Amino acid sequence: MKPLVSIITTSYNYEKYIKQTIESVLNQTYENWEYIIIDDGSKDNSINIIKEYSNTNKKIKLFTHPNHENKGIIESLKLGINNAKGDYIVFLESDDYLSNNYIQKKIDYLLNNKDIKIITNNLELIGSLEDIIQKSKYLKLVENYWKKHNYPHQINNIITIFNCIPTFSCVMIKTDIIKKCNFNSPKKAWIDWWLWGQVAYESVYCIPEQLTYYRIHSDSYINNDNLKRKYTEAYNFFKDFYKIVTKQKSFKYNIYSRLKQVIRILKYSFLYKINHKNNHSNII
Repeated sequence: MKPLVSIITTSYNYEKYIKQTIESVLNQTYENWEYIIIDDGSKDNSINIIKEYSNTNKKIKLFTHPNHENKGIIESLKLGINNAKGDYIVFLESDDYLSNNYIQKKIDYLLNNKDIKIITNNLELIGSLEDIIQKSKYLKLVENYWKKHNYPHQINNIITIFNCIPTFSCVMIKTDIIKKCNFNSPKKAWIDWWLWGQVAYESVYCIPEQLTYYRIHSDSYINNDNLKRKYTEAYNFFKDFYKIVTKQKSFKYNIYSRLKQVIRILKYSFLYKINHKNNHSNII
């Protein structure tokens, strides 16, 4: 029997994107899936759009927090994961969408390579040209990394320097692995990096094809992060992140990684102090 795949989307005020996101799941060539959507207290028409789909397709399941509260991405992810029944979990952000063969491509590879627990893929950027150009600088680093290591391997050393898995929307992971993770990220917007640091000892593979359409826009969750909080949380994140990564059973001490980690901590501490003193909003 084909593995059941649980697709999880957390949604908050993305009514202009959520329909395309849902349709990309409905159009999958792989059919054994359930789709869990958590509406995180949206104030727009998002939840009504989701209800239209869930009322007509029993494979689409809508969840909300008590009293339709807004509890944030971490609590929403946990709600989705706790209700997932699949052997694998696919994450799909509510402003992105998937190619029609996204699940099939990954399942085919996983079934033929039992040691692989996490599988990612390349992206196609969509959105404004200005935003895409800015994000492309980072994605070029990611692409070069995977080109250099285009085979199943552990990512534990490089993960301390930068996040080589750029978005939730390109990850399929074994359900039992993600359920063991600590979700208490000191910086909520970087919960994905926090999670990947904990599973970095597992075999990871990257499909070079562009199977995810990754939307870049100015009103995304990360871009709306408060500046002062951003620096404080970033400082705490890098301070605690290394501790979590080094606990992994196969982590190899790398002085270069440790040095980069210290520099990051000092950098965000320094920038936060400058921002706090001058009350500037354009340091980045």
